[in-house]
Amino acid sequence: MEAIIKLAGLGIYQYFRKVWNIFDFVLVLASIAGIAANFGSVATLFRIVRVARVIRLVKVSKGLQRMFRTLIYSIPQLINVGGVLILVFFIFACVGMNLFGGIKHGEFLNDDANFDGFFLAMLTLFRISTGESYNGIMHDCSVRPPFCIDGENCGDRIIAPLYFIFFYIMSAFILLNLLVAIILDQFQDTKRLEAQADSFVLTPSMLERFQQCWEKVDPNATRFVTIDGLKALVRDLDFPLGLKGHPGIRSDKQREHEAVRLLAELDVPNVEGEKYPLLLVLQSLANNAIEPEWIDLVIKQAPPLRV
Repeated sequence: MEAIIKLAGLGIYQYFRKVWNIFDFVLVLASIAGIAANFGSVATLFRIVRVARVIRLVKVSKGLQRMFRTLIYSIPQLINVGGVLILVFFIFACVGMNLFGGIKHGEFLNDDANFDGFFLAMLTLFRISTGESYNGIMHDCSVRPPFCIDGENCGDRIIAPLYFIFFYIMSAFILLNLLVAIILDQFQDTKRLEAQADSFVLTPSMLERFQQCWEKVDPNATRFVTIDGLKALVRDLDFPLGLKGHPGIRSDKQREHEAVRLLAELDVPNVEGEKYPLLLVLQSLANNAIEPEWIDLVIKQAPPLRV
């Protein structure tokens, strides 16, 4: 019922512009599919999806919104670090197969954790990265005669400790902590930008800068501007009213593209044949400067964390 009322009131275009509405709509479709259809375990999965409606509580609390926004906008950087982590796992799995493949199994090095194959080697390294008895696997990989046949299925007491300790330091203390550092850094950026938005005031210097930019696009002082002039105004006006100095824009081409997108969202009413009045333009830009979507845009396009 909520989805139907929103669709009727907002229209399809406005409804699907909001991420929360898309989330609700997907949940509605999944719930209907789970109730109406009988796909066995698949239907059960659809019904479980309805539990995700609890996530809507995020909309109620500002603190939850900040944490949720931080998590979402950290994903691109987390994917990059995750790619490096997988690469490290791949390298160590190949090295481990060469060093410890075929070693006699013991208490911890067994059929479920060994380096005899690539898949099992990756699973074993994942277990080691959690710290789960990695020293026991290291001890089993150091087995020497008379507990094994020398030259056939024995380990190495020097190479094994170096391999396992170095990998554990790399995975648990460097890469995994790097993920935490990225999230904390993103959290600080989110908090700072929200504080800026909450304390936003249209200062005299902003008004003066707006007047200077307006004079360039309206030299005859008609108090109206065309769509091309409005795009030039948004492009040359200082952040947060405009795009100049925007922390997430690093090239003129990107600023040009973002100006077109911003004009589509401003929705400034036009008069006298596609002309836009000064006061309505200023009001729309000031309202846009304190919108949460504007903060989200800055966070999404912010430069990645440099390590």
